[in-house]
Amino acid sequence: MPFTWLVESAPPRRDDDKILTLIGQIPQCSPGGPVFTAGLLNEVGLLYREVELRGEFEALQFTARMNASGFVQLRSGAVSGHTSVFCKP
Repeated sequence: MPFTWLVESAPPRRDDDKILTLIGQIPQCSPGGPVFTAGLLNEVGLLYREVELRGEFEALQFTARMNASGFVQLRSGAVSGHTSVFCKP
C-alpha cells in the first residue's frame, strides 16, 4: 500500500474512508523507482491528503482508481510539489 497522510490544515473529505480503502488496494511496488506525490482536494478545494507513489505502476494504478471513482486530475503543477492532484466535481 502506498504511504499516505493527512494535511493538518484542512478537513478530510466526507468519503475519506472510501479513499483509504481504494489506496489500500493498490499493489505495492518494489522500492527503487521514481517517487510521485499525489494530492487530494476536499469538497471545498483544499489539499487535505497526500499520497506517496513509488514507481510508474503505483502511479498508474492510483490514477486509474481515482478516475474510476469519479475524481478528475487537475492540470500538472496545479499544486506546487505534487506530481498530480485530484478532485471530485
